[in-house]
Amino acid sequence: MMICAKALLALAVTISNISVDAFVTVTVSKSRHCAALHESAQQEQFGFDQVAYEKERLEKDAEAMDAMKVVAENEFAKLRTPWKWEIRKRIWDMMEERNIARFPRPVHHRIPNFVNAEKAAERLAQLPEFTLAKCIKVNPDTPQRPVRYAVLAHGKTLLTPQPRLRTGFFPKSK
Repeated sequence: MMICAKALLALAVTISNISVDAFVTVTVSKSRHCAALHESAQQEQFGFDQVAYEKERLEKDAEAMDAMKVVAENEFAKLRTPWKWEIRKRIWDMMEERNIARFPRPVHHRIPNFVNAEKAAERLAQLPEFTLAKCIKVNPDTPQRPVRYAVLAHGKTLLTPQPRLRTGFFPKSK
């Protein structure tokens, strides 16, 4: 990106008699060209195709969700008192019926994102337990994003477990 900025500066110096509009047009087209060259060079250097990576990530996420659904249904079948799953199902159904769920949908078999998650995080940040805490563990789920932001905004240490990791590491952020 630095090379592109130098090239534009050199272009501006050598072509000083062009109008401002023409210079802006050249600058914009050069910036786009530089960005495309940078992305192409990065793909060549590291062999990284971001579009293919994102497609594969979404496919694997869908496979993992399907696998979790099967596990959850098997666990439900084994329970002597399935009241917990009945309550979850009732809440998931209600969220879908009242259209208070946010993407990703459907919300079943996951911690669902919901309308006003930001307001819930604001209310949480006002609790004395939150105020007094120095280190807070927050799950990596989408509805928890505003909570993670609040933890960092208040200068607290954030612990977030890795998604779908059964044992192991907690990344620590300040």
